[in-house]
Amino acid sequence: MIIQGCAIKTLSGAGNTADHIFAGERNERIEPLQGNRFDMDAMMQDARRAGKTYGFVHFKINPKDLLPPEAVSQEFTALAGEYGFALEDAVIVSHTKPRADGVSSHQHYHLIAPYVDAQGKALNLRHSYARNEKLGRLSELRTGQKLTQGQHNRAVYYRLLAEGKVREAEQVKILTEQTRACASHTLTQQRRAERQGLDLPAEKNAIRTLWAECDGMTAFLSGLTQAGYALKVGDKAGTYLIEKHGVLLGSANRLTGIRKQDFRELYLKETYHDRERPTETRFTDENLLSRPSSQRTDDRDTGLAYTGARSRPLTHPENTDASGNSHRPAGPPDPASRPAKQRLADTLARTRLNTGLTMLSTHGVGYVRNSQGELVESNELAGMNAYNAMTRLQQDMEEMERRIRAYFASLTSLSFTPISKHTVRRKQMHHTIAKEIQTARTILGERPPVLGIREIQRALEARAMQAYQQSRKALEVMQTEIQNLESKHRGVLKYLDPSYKADRDRIACLKAELPALIREAGDRNQDVDICQRLSADRAKSERERQVSRQACYDIEYNVQHYRERLPLLEDIDRDFQENDANVVERLTAEGLEAEIVRRLNNRKSKDIDTRSPRKPARKKQGHKRKTTEAEDDEEETVDVFSL
Repeated sequence: MIIQGCAIKTLSGAGNTADHIFAGERNERIEPLQGNRFDMDAMMQDARRAGKTYGFVHFKINPKDLLPPEAVSQEFTALAGEYGFALEDAVIVSHTKPRADGVSSHQHYHLIAPYVDAQGKALNLRHSYARNEKLGRLSELRTGQKLTQGQHNRAVYYRLLAEGKVREAEQVKILTEQTRACASHTLTQQRRAERQGLDLPAEKNAIRTLWAECDGMTAFLSGLTQAGYALKVGDKAGTYLIEKHGVLLGSANRLTGIRKQDFRELYLKETYHDRERPTETRFTDENLLSRPSSQRTDDRDTGLAYTGARSRPLTHPENTDASGNSHRPAGPPDPASRPAKQRLADTLARTRLNTGLTMLSTHGVGYVRNSQGELVESNELAGMNAYNAMTRLQQDMEEMERRIRAYFASLTSLSFTPISKHTVRRKQMHHTIAKEIQTARTILGERPPVLGIREIQRALEARAMQAYQQSRKALEVMQTEIQNLESKHRGVLKYLDPSYKADRDRIACLKAELPALIREAGDRNQDVDICQRLSADRAKSERERQVSRQACYDIEYNVQHYRERLPLLEDIDRDFQENDANVVERLTAEGLEAEIVRRLNNRKSKDIDTRSPRKPARKKQGHKRKTTEAEDDEEETVDVFSL
């Protein structure tokens, strides 16, 4: 099993990846197992909100053999456990298409994992290549498949030992003793070939099959030519490349599965002794004029066969005798065997031809000179450029129309299961709650503080004391240096010492600066005394300024509103994270604001019940009788006074 992973940047967006996994044209069947393209857009939004570079990680899982659903689910779980993401948050799509070799499983899977979790923490993707190979080897051992030769076998072996999987490590150790595998092509090369209309794995498999069926290099070269391939010499020595329609497929020795030196020896041997080469192209004047100027000046021998851009001659020139019959020499041609005059004539002919080609490449046949003698485009060249621009514009319009049709056709293949809808609603509500909590915390956290008078007073006094200590320390350092210089023992011949005069000059300079430092230290000491006397008044004024600034901030940002709102939002978020069915249902049906108002009303009603007045105590009977007796005494007194 081969597992590949790639982190997609937020600047790239989720469109291209979503189009590939949900509407890939080369797939016979696309089956969304979990999630949809809107989940991928949500992952990108989460990453942008968290300030991350990557939005999600695209994993591609290619099993060698067809696996049952239980084994595939186990592989997804192992992948999520390795990188630490929640499997229910991932997007999983199954693709079905025939493989190029015709042997491997026709089914592979795409898993899109969020790069940022709910808490804003990013995935750890360090050493992802070795970790993916480790998961692939464990899957092969678990399902009984043949072990795949990877590029990080030694790292996988030591990692398995560190995890305590000794039995699996011993089985993987066999791979470390073999030649390390090399990737046949990258994903970028495959996508580039697909845009040119080529299936890179199929083309490579066809070349490998052609090499196995041919009995020699001559038959192989003939088969390449008939199939539309071109064999060229690479920039590196001894390297041969195979191309098709201008698209590089790879080096010939890697495509055929043999060593570079062996392929080179076979090629030179077969092509040197082969007499008839009908596919050879001569380096003629017509071919020269049809080639770019950068390639015309590179070839200095007019008798060599031209094989394409950035290539060297692949065959040796033919020799023709007096009868007109062509023949091959038994060895490489010896330039010294020809007469000196003939060699000189060939050299002059090549020099003239190369000079003419250089002039053509410099000026070009599509330029003419105007009346001022300046080179300008001819009418034919201007018309040709305009036609080419119009052709490119038409091709771009056709490509855009094709992509638009493919996009609308892909909309019919989207799968919206109830689980996916529930996941989308849950994520949207979670994002809304998290955004409201973050806003409230930001406003309350940026509220200007109001310190106590004593704290402000200590800060003012500490600032003045620190300045005084710095000046006092500088004064002590200077006095110490003067004392050290004056206490040096010079002896009788001190006037002959070269450093004596320098020390005397240094002492004079320091003594000149000493009064200024003494005055500065005295001023700093006086500032400390003044600050201690006035620190209380300054602290009061500073505190009044802080109170005023805080009041303005509270009015501007409505701090009281967010202060009441934040505890309710945190309670709702906690209930939502604990998957409270009632809370989730109310949030989905009524919204966040309705839930906040409901909880605020419940809290206010509880506060009212707590502060409700107590019922008055029942009066005692004896107290009533006492009051009655007092009233009777008062009535009797009034009656006596009236009498």
